[in-house]
Amino acid sequence: MDTRHRCAGPSRRQILAGLAATPIGFALRPQPAFAQQPPIPLNRLAAKGINVGVRQLDAEAWRRAVEADPRLPRSPAELRRLWQGLSAHRRAPGLATQLPAEECGEHAYGQFFTGLGNPLLRQRDRDDLEAMIDADQPSLGETLETENFVLRWTNASAHPGDNISDPAIVKETAGYLEAARARYITVFGRAPYTLPGASKIEVAFTDIGVPLGSSTPEGPICLNSAKWKNRGIRRPTSAHELFHKLQYAFGLRTKYHGSAADKWFAEGTASWAEVFMWQRVSAGYKITDLFTHPDNSLFDAEYKALPFWLFFDTHLRGTADHVPMLDYLRRYHDSGKTVNALTDAIQADDRYRDLDTFFALFGRERRTGHWRVTPAGEQLYPTICGPEDTVLSPSVHMTEVPMAMGALPLNTSSVSKLGSDYYHFALGPEYAGKLLKVAVQARPGSDFSYYLIWEKGGTLVRTSFPSAVTGDYSFSKRIDPAVADGLVLIISGRSTGGDYRMKVEVNQP
Repeated sequence: MDTRHRCAGPSRRQILAGLAATPIGFALRPQPAFAQQPPIPLNRLAAKGINVGVRQLDAEAWRRAVEADPRLPRSPAELRRLWQGLSAHRRAPGLATQLPAEECGEHAYGQFFTGLGNPLLRQRDRDDLEAMIDADQPSLGETLETENFVLRWTNASAHPGDNISDPAIVKETAGYLEAARARYITVFGRAPYTLPGASKIEVAFTDIGVPLGSSTPEGPICLNSAKWKNRGIRRPTSAHELFHKLQYAFGLRTKYHGSAADKWFAEGTASWAEVFMWQRVSAGYKITDLFTHPDNSLFDAEYKALPFWLFFDTHLRGTADHVPMLDYLRRYHDSGKTVNALTDAIQADDRYRDLDTFFALFGRERRTGHWRVTPAGEQLYPTICGPEDTVLSPSVHMTEVPMAMGALPLNTSSVSKLGSDYYHFALGPEYAGKLLKVAVQARPGSDFSYYLIWEKGGTLVRTSFPSAVTGDYSFSKRIDPAVADGLVLIISGRSTGGDYRMKVEVNQP
């Protein structure tokens, strides 16, 4: 991480000024819904300024929900345990929770409110569960209403983490939300999702524990009042949570059921929205982790999938006013298939054949540093800042191959599906004229792409991509340090990844 530079980033005025130059993606359409029945209001919460409408699912919709997310809470006891985990911090520090410490509570709260729509639940069960929720929630007596949002908070809660004493913090946040909403509508052609019958999105400031915020189709955007004193998280977190509402307008959780397996999409694209909107992120790991651990699968990366989405955004830009994320969300809206939508969006561009090849190119650009540069050479996101205002400049982790004459020790390793291993060969002057031989032997059932990057002084000289190779691969090359004094071999897992062995030899020609 380079901490020598400070982040400026676009101001709210600059964002709004640029809206007129950005074309509308397509016309507004009616928002889809799980079921035709009106949502069930939670009246106790409404009395406290927290409006929630539980969507009633019919038997078929509930079956699909459980099929999409087998860990969905199905009984009153399971719902009670989930809520107790979400709110344990409000009762006592000793009440540890088994829930993952996530930055965004979208998935966990989404599970809870979807579970409340179980058609097998009795109204008495819902009443008991609502009473449990109500006991944990403060009354939000303060209100700020803007053109498109209603923000509520308190400074009188018995739980100190709930309280916001400075209304200017809420007003500042409202400005960020209005700016993000205006740009989302202009670029994506849809307004972020609102509760049926509501004209504005509600925002509730309460202490929700570890997450910085959360969103669900059923209720307000929740922003963590206990952490909102950290000014560096306000802009990116506001954009992140509002983008979840835009995802709902494209069918996530309103037409299709979300699952933990889709977080690389749901959280990855919401994290992309932080950069798209403000050229900053609420946490630096979202940018750096996929470089520090490049062998991790894209589909397991969740929030950390952000660099891939920036690569997707920049490398599929055909024209200056083209936003590939719009193409992706439209395809997702039509199919509900996250991976299929991504593959189709890539294949629609004549320059790229398939997802595996596109990801292999991402592997190369992580090393070259061009992972957020358009094919025309434009840097759409020249600086990306963390919450401390420092510029994030990640470099990919590589395994150094210890060069020596003769055969080197056999390397046995594995690579994840849509993950990459990087090997660096330092080709010093003592190896001038020698023959470098490298062979990769894939284990049965494994599937890889290979990229070679020849460098001089750390600068790209040339690359080669034997795109027809998906299994074993080998090459021989006479070493000429005057032309290239370094070689990077990238092994990327295609549709399966798997195990492999690598043999390296340095011999007389």
